[in-house]
Amino acid sequence: MYNKIIFENLKKVCRDSDKFFMNIVEYKGHRLAVFDYMLTIPNDFADYYAMESRGSVFEVDENDDYVATVCLPYEKFFNRHELNNPTGNDINEMYRKKFRVNEHDLVQGLIDLGHEPLIMEKRDGSIITFFWLNGELDCKSNSSLTSDYKYEAMDIAKSNDFLYKRIHNLCKNGFSVITEYTSRNPTRQIVVPYEEDALIVTGVRDNLSGKYLTYQEILNHFSKKYTVRVFDDVEIDDYESEGIEGYILWFEELGLRIKLKTKWYIDRHRIATALSPKQVWIMYLNEEVDDMVGFVMPQHKEYFDELIKQVDDLFNSIIHHGKELYEKHYSEDRKSFFMSLQTETFDDHWQYVSSLYAKNRYLNSEEEAMLMLVDYLQQRNHMSNLEISKLGTKKLDG
Repeated sequence: MYNKIIFENLKKVCRDSDKFFMNIVEYKGHRLAVFDYMLTIPNDFADYYAMESRGSVFEVDENDDYVATVCLPYEKFFNRHELNNPTGNDINEMYRKKFRVNEHDLVQGLIDLGHEPLIMEKRDGSIITFFWLNGELDCKSNSSLTSDYKYEAMDIAKSNDFLYKRIHNLCKNGFSVITEYTSRNPTRQIVVPYEEDALIVTGVRDNLSGKYLTYQEILNHFSKKYTVRVFDDVEIDDYESEGIEGYILWFEELGLRIKLKTKWYIDRHRIATALSPKQVWIMYLNEEVDDMVGFVMPQHKEYFDELIKQVDDLFNSIIHHGKELYEKHYSEDRKSFFMSLQTETFDDHWQYVSSLYAKNRYLNSEEEAMLMLVDYLQQRNHMSNLEISKLGTKKLDG
């Protein structure tokens, strides 16, 4: 069985490389192995089975041996330029041998051999894969069985009787249904704005063979409304468009997908990535916020303004409380000063950080104390304890 072959080879990939791992989780009465990977480069996927590590789920026994396949999402696939980049030589060579392509550009080589790809829309959302477990429909995001995205996507499916039944029937019959979840909520958007919450089917995969249904089979099952768009007027060597993340080239008969991302999207993604609470926090501390204001897109303006306000409020609270501590005890001798600070009660981590500022202010100039504080506040442990990642969401979620 190909699905068991995938599992055994994925375990080998994890043994051979510390970049790949198998997470064992107890979920709804089942012992599940979820495969994933950390920061990688294309060459790390030169073992073909490593590409199946993108969230594949299997049931295992107490010895972590194969019992059944639960979910097969997409295998890892790459941007066209990644495959032709010098750092991707190994992965490119593997593909060239697999598909008997002599040309360095894999895409052009496959086209020269007579393989014409479908050109599909690359939607700018989160992959959600549906599967069958415990006699009912379930789903997951790429690496999590319990993420917020998973539950939001399931709610959308359940609210649409047609879509739910179609997904349900396929999963019950041994398929994984792969969708793209896009949201109207700005905190769920990456670059491209969407006006409504939606689930669009982009792929359906047989859990036993690992093979995909054809685009036409997907279209016949889900209708045009719920199936990802295809284009017949896109030049793959000159595909720049605005308002779209990009395209997926799908060589159906080969089971190969390759991404084409537009320059428009890549340029804006850099700015959107900087809108994460942690990145804005760091830019604020380094007085770089003004550099990005003009690049914030209209759909993210409310979120950005609220995030900056919360960042500013938190920082000023730390400074204000720190100065109060300093002024309260600064007349004491050094030993008494530090003993007094130890007796202070800190209900929140930001108050503890304020005490660090007060200590440095006692020993140094105000400017030096401020520079040390800025350094503290960019350290991972302080950002974590201050819950920086949660800033900016309260107003939007409400």
